[in-house]
Amino acid sequence: MANIEYKIKLSEVDILDITISRNEVGEVTKFVVNYRAQFKETGERWYEIYRIDTCHEYLHEQKFWRGPEPIRIEGKERTLEQVFDNAIDTLSSEYWKFKHLFRILKLGEILESWKKEGQRKKGR
Repeated sequence: MANIEYKIKLSEVDILDITISRNEVGEVTKFVVNYRAQFKETGERWYEIYRIDTCHEYLHEQKFWRGPEPIRIEGKERTLEQVFDNAIDTLSSEYWKFKHLFRILKLGEILESWKKEGQRKKGR
């Protein structure tokens, strides 16, 4: 079956991007749930905050406040459907927690790099 892609708007500046594939009997075979957000400090730019998916042939998550490296999700006795539904439910109700972690652990680093980049450009 074909991929189905859609978005869930959590707020004006928080969005879930979703892609899901099902087999002929309707079971989830692959999915991507990507949470992205904007911050007033960075203007119109969007940042990936959290992602859970089955790309790379295994189930994993990425916590972008830690870095882009995939973190394998091991052996939980759940179907992909259950994992997918849980990811949507958790992110829909608790996205602000993920955003807060990104803000305190990553956003300062981003703003500091912008500051340094601006200083380099001025020094040219």
